[in-house]
Amino acid sequence: MELNTIFHKSLCRHERRQLITILSAVIATAAFFAVQASLSRYSEALSSEPLCGMEEHVHSDTCYDETGNLICTIPEHVHTEECYQDEVTVSKDTEPMENETENTADLQNLENVCADDAGEILDLQNLSSGCITTGSVPVQTVKPARKMMKAASLRSQQNGIFDFGNCITHTVVSKDVNGQWVPSTEFDDNDHVRVSFDFAVPSGSMLNSNPVMEYQIPEGIYLLQDESGNVIEGGQEIGTYFISKDTGIITITYDISKINVENEFTGKVFFDGKVWCSESGSQRTITLPGGTTINVNPTASTHDIFTGKSLISFDPSANTATYKVTVSTTKGTGESIKIEDWIDTNGTGTGSYDGNTVSVKKIDTYNTETSINVNPSIGTGEIILDNLPALSAGERYELTYTIKNLTANGADGSGKLKNHAKATSGFIKYECTNEYEFQKTSIYKSGYYDSSINLIR
Repeated sequence: MELNTIFHKSLCRHERRQLITILSAVIATAAFFAVQASLSRYSEALSSEPLCGMEEHVHSDTCYDETGNLICTIPEHVHTEECYQDEVTVSKDTEPMENETENTADLQNLENVCADDAGEILDLQNLSSGCITTGSVPVQTVKPARKMMKAASLRSQQNGIFDFGNCITHTVVSKDVNGQWVPSTEFDDNDHVRVSFDFAVPSGSMLNSNPVMEYQIPEGIYLLQDESGNVIEGGQEIGTYFISKDTGIITITYDISKINVENEFTGKVFFDGKVWCSESGSQRTITLPGGTTINVNPTASTHDIFTGKSLISFDPSANTATYKVTVSTTKGTGESIKIEDWIDTNGTGTGSYDGNTVSVKKIDTYNTETSINVNPSIGTGEIILDNLPALSAGERYELTYTIKNLTANGADGSGKLKNHAKATSGFIKYECTNEYEFQKTSIYKSGYYDSSINLIR
């Protein structure tokens, strides 16, 4: 091989190396400026207000109790680039969802940021959502979330009122421990309880023509009083709420001039009450939405109550029956007493309560009788006496009354009056039943067999 040929080949290799070095520098420079542009855009986004609606928070030692249980009500959240985006990214294979609203919170991150442990409403200036601020039942209403659910099967068929029980996404149950609300699943009979629900109502679940939704609190949880107030969002009233201590139904009614309930929306509601084990005194398991269950364990009760009922007399000429209901206690009731008496509509006899015959007397342990002034509430087939003073151990009440206008409704002409009496004091109650047949069967049929014609006449 000649020298000039070797030198030429060496130059070619050197030139190629120079070209590769130049091209690499150009590519690196382009990549640098691309990264700088991206970081610049991200920096600009971070310098603006986040649109996620969440407060940045990382749990610290103060967020846990001495046993290591999380007691903080603010969810962990660190702002990312997605928190500053104001557009929805839709993949090629996904169609945009109707009524999708921007700048919304993730359903899984809804937490109680509206009230402190004492139920006091916090400063809303730094919150992007509103609260029901009246009474002890705050309800947080946040902007519509993007997460959608099928709504066709969720609309309530009863009275056209939407049951939002199926829309509850998160449940927290806490008990009062030395004045602090501590999440728990184990309770003793008569413990104070606080239940918190997060809910997400899908688009199309409710109608503006009937902007009402309800939820039935499970048996075993009782409110101490009715709760009511206004639903607040952004400082504006957008509806009202009512929770009945008698029925345990939460009713929220929205003002359609201020909110479109046909769009998706979310919220929070919590209430305080007490838990009660089963009437037999055994453990009760209460199932709440989202698969949350709590156990209510019986304790050695310091109070009791008993109810008895008997027929004193029946006057067929006046068509009346007089009864006596006895409410007694061996340990004391501890709280005021409510007596209810009602006629069972499934019986074959009916009648009405004579309010002029109602009387109540209290009998102490020395059999001393004291008349009690009462103002009974008398309705169709029922009588109620409420707020009678608590009984001490060994004392009793005797209620007497007369049912008039007895009517036999049996198909065979018979009439049997079936009525019930129940006494309630706090979370203890006792019920009894009495049945009296005031009219025997009066319709009968007889015949004989005629063998000559093989017929019954």
